[in-house]
Amino acid sequence: MRALKAVGILWSFLALCVGLGFSGEALAQTDAEYLSVINFRFSNPGARARAMGGALVALADDDSTAAFVNPGGLAFFDRSQVSVEYVSEEDEFLSPRVETGLNLDGTPSRTPGRRTIQNESNFLSFASYLQPILPNKLVVSAFYGKLLDTESGVDVFIDSAFFPEIDSDLVFRPVTNTASAINEVYGASAGWRLGENLGIGMAVGISELSFEGISRRGELFDPADTVNIQSSVVDAETDLFFTLGGLWRISDRWVAGLSWQKQTSYDMDNRFEVVGFSFLDRSFQSEFTIPTRIAGGWVYRGEKWVVSFEADHIQYSDLFEQAEGVTFFGETAEDASYGYAIPDVTELHLGFERTFTTATAGQSWSLRAGVWRDEAHLPYYTGSDPLQRAWAPRLDDEIYHWTVGGGFEAERFALGIAGDFSSDAGTDVLVSAIFKL
Repeated sequence: MRALKAVGILWSFLALCVGLGFSGEALAQTDAEYLSVINFRFSNPGARARAMGGALVALADDDSTAAFVNPGGLAFFDRSQVSVEYVSEEDEFLSPRVETGLNLDGTPSRTPGRRTIQNESNFLSFASYLQPILPNKLVVSAFYGKLLDTESGVDVFIDSAFFPEIDSDLVFRPVTNTASAINEVYGASAGWRLGENLGIGMAVGISELSFEGISRRGELFDPADTVNIQSSVVDAETDLFFTLGGLWRISDRWVAGLSWQKQTSYDMDNRFEVVGFSFLDRSFQSEFTIPTRIAGGWVYRGEKWVVSFEADHIQYSDLFEQAEGVTFFGETAEDASYGYAIPDVTELHLGFERTFTTATAGQSWSLRAGVWRDEAHLPYYTGSDPLQRAWAPRLDDEIYHWTVGGGFEAERFALGIAGDFSSDAGTDVLVSAIFKL
């Protein structure tokens, strides 16, 4: 009967999350050209999780990053812990904007294609303190997480005359795009154990976003001479952050986990400036939204090895909600010629861990490996303008990431390192430490 009750609670929780979270695609808030340098990616914290392909939601009963990812796992802890994580990210991706151009004699200066965009960042990405109130029953935690710390830019040169099936002399002038974003979360979480095998939890906190995106169009033959500027700013805006989580120990071998992470929204100020024609300048407000994420997965634990699987549904269509006012190039967001979308995606994560004991009691070390699929989620044009359709087509590429890492655990502390490698998306390296008090 307890097992049936646990199944019912977990399924009811899943139904609630699905009803609150799932959607299809949504129009982007703005047609700003700086969108071409944005590639938001949201990964679970912790070197152990990343080394295992990011599959953490069902491992949350023995990993302190549960405070952020799946607070339901906190209910199974029996001692205090402090954890920290540092990450070095190298992001590389294709711009969604197609680039081409003309030589002075009228011949194409390059074959139409996409420019590769790169950025690097190094930062403290996660820290937490975990304290049992009732060991293995009620556990609380305070945590800090940096979800985004990215800055990138690219110059593109676009001429519609050399797009296939486009008969027009209209030229998109050279464009310089830059964007930066920092998103930090400060919060507290608690996990409560229901019976022997089921834990539920909730994390609540404040999410702060600072964002700036700028696009400058230059003269056709003198890119340094600016024609117009598009700019958007989020000035350290805050919103309520929370996560609901559940973890069910089905048996000694099998564990299932589930979490739902609420979207957060921030006021964004936009401005369009036309050089030499200030009467054409205009401003409008909109919202910038960090997407909802729903994660579900399972774990199988052998004697000395673990297999973990996770599926994450990320509503990237939340990122730029539709504006109530004008867009940069259209009169309103409802114009037939307007329409940018960012697709929702479902990421799949799979990881393995093999643990080896040492001659010293209470010590062990582990080898970890995994793979995960990152589906394309860059903005693309959906409106009726054929020039825009040719300039910003949908990018459907799937990128596979291969992960490896290791860990050492003693009675009082644990260390972990992970590498995330992809020929199409750069390399990330993570180091984390856990101190058991």
